[in-house]
Amino acid sequence: MLAGVFGISGTPPVTAGLYSLGLPAILVVGTTVFVLIFNSAAGIGGYFLSGRLDVPLVILLGGGAVIGAFIGPKLIKKVDPKTVEEIYAPLLIGISLVLGLSLILA
Repeated sequence: MLAGVFGISGTPPVTAGLYSLGLPAILVVGTTVFVLIFNSAAGIGGYFLSGRLDVPLVILLGGGAVIGAFIGPKLIKKVDPKTVEEIYAPLLIGISLVLGLSLILA
């Protein structure tokens, strides 16, 4: 609903909701990334059908996402899960505040 009404991915509220349920950070991140795959595919499809698809941008962003998908799990195994949660929670709150302010000030 947030994606359609406000034009955002909806990931911050989903992530906050899963995180508030007490799920471990790695599961929360994995779940939200899985949801983003479908949001991205829908967005790419919409732009393709409207004839406004920027192929070089899709390649750059998609390439970065693929690289991150391979590097991220390897890095997260080397970091203490408690540390990830201590960093992730304030980062999530900060992103949510920025998104909220941008919606109010826009």
